[in-house]
Amino acid sequence: MKILDCTFRDGGYYTQWDFDAEMLTQYCQYINALPIDYIEIGYRNPPVEGNYFGAFYFLDAETIASVKKACPKKQIAVMLDVKYIADTSILQTLLSPVKDNIDLIRLTVNVQQFGNLEAIVQSIIQHDIKIALNVMYISKVEIPTSFYELLNKYADHVKYFYLVDSYGNITPSELKNLIQSAKSQTEVPLGFHGHNNMELALANSIVAMENGVSVIDTTVLGMGRGAGNLKLELLLAYLMSKKQWEVDVYALNNLVDLYKKLHEQYNWGSNLAYIVSGAVNAPQKTVMEYLSTNRYSIQEIIRGLLTQASPSTLNTVEISNTSNYQEALIIGGGKTIQSSLQQIKKYVHQQNPLLVICSIKYLDELKDILHKAVLCISGSQLDLLAKQHPDKIDLFQKILVPSNNSKIPVMIPKSLEQKLSTFDTYNYTDADEDSPFLLSMSFAAKFVSSKTIKLIGFDGYTSANKRMLNKVNQKIINFFHEKDFEIHSLTRTSYYNIVPQSIYAKTLHL
Repeated sequence: MKILDCTFRDGGYYTQWDFDAEMLTQYCQYINALPIDYIEIGYRNPPVEGNYFGAFYFLDAETIASVKKACPKKQIAVMLDVKYIADTSILQTLLSPVKDNIDLIRLTVNVQQFGNLEAIVQSIIQHDIKIALNVMYISKVEIPTSFYELLNKYADHVKYFYLVDSYGNITPSELKNLIQSAKSQTEVPLGFHGHNNMELALANSIVAMENGVSVIDTTVLGMGRGAGNLKLELLLAYLMSKKQWEVDVYALNNLVDLYKKLHEQYNWGSNLAYIVSGAVNAPQKTVMEYLSTNRYSIQEIIRGLLTQASPSTLNTVEISNTSNYQEALIIGGGKTIQSSLQQIKKYVHQQNPLLVICSIKYLDELKDILHKAVLCISGSQLDLLAKQHPDKIDLFQKILVPSNNSKIPVMIPKSLEQKLSTFDTYNYTDADEDSPFLLSMSFAAKFVSSKTIKLIGFDGYTSANKRMLNKVNQKIINFFHEKDFEIHSLTRTSYYNIVPQSIYAKTLHL
């Protein structure tokens, strides 16, 4: 039985495949001392636009060669994201420079939609690199005969046929039956890649080993998409205890310590939301997105996973009679608000803009001007407003929520049921986006006559675990910028497509 560690590849879902060079160096040092056969260090993908992904999503030939040199006794694996290989001619460019330093290429397979999988396999074979086919969603889909026909056709070149528990919810008995079924239809060696939503990754891996699976996937501290994967250190502890494997526990301890800081930063691993997502076959990606926006409580995420219907019917009215303004001012929740409170209040009283607030973070400090403001909120902010600021609910001119309510059902506190109004977002690209910032921009865009929108307290997010929020906000800014709105920031910001100005200059009287 062999072990494949895919910490850099699967763990990249949290870091966006950014890892520093020193971490890779230390990883190689410690992994060399451990009984690991394969290390999968990331993706070898062609250039793609539209999202930021780091170096380990676009592995270059130099990095792959350096890992091969640093880990001469390990076999090097990379993954290809097949959705980017519409034209297999790109594989010549991708594989030729690295074929001497790669021992295994892994491909994810959706057996309900093969696409050009066979053409990709044929192209990889031409480069004399072994292949692993990773079949996803094994707890939900039945593997068709057509896949086994394809697998057996290229059996001499497919090193492993992986069973991937994408939802982290397959049970040991179900996995055992699936392994036996697979072994009756192919002689290609099997692999198992477990997710840990329902804390079954170790139990399933033990069953896989007992039933003849040839390779098991792990990650350090379980670092991986969503609820994470089988912990390398846990599997090695089991193998030491039950199978008398020799393990350098000092190297293992150093390897675990290497990832502790990242774990504190990103806090991966199973929680109740991931457990429920496993129970209902919901993708890891969905829960990760819900959590990363910091917009929903665990309770709301669970409710969203369990039902598609809203648990509360809003008694709301559409807004149709708001006067036009020369400019709009949107106040966010950045720390720059604290240092410029007096200037903000002065500006509001002097300029009388269409005032929109899209965060409840500084309502106490802004209490003097709330009577001039429209509040735009969504998700768990509704519950927090009712619990933390009940005395301020009646101060606002309006409290707006998106007309689609939310990506997931949100319970409306009784104290807010008669206070809310709905508003449609501005023909935005993502129809179900329920960002309070998007709602604020849409409201301002409709009622400001000069197409000038000013922002305060949109500092930008610098912490890695709030990178998704930064990305969402920047996308919204770009959208309105392309619609010819002029967006100014009166406080310090890291967002672009914004005209920088100063609240101090705007309120200065010489």
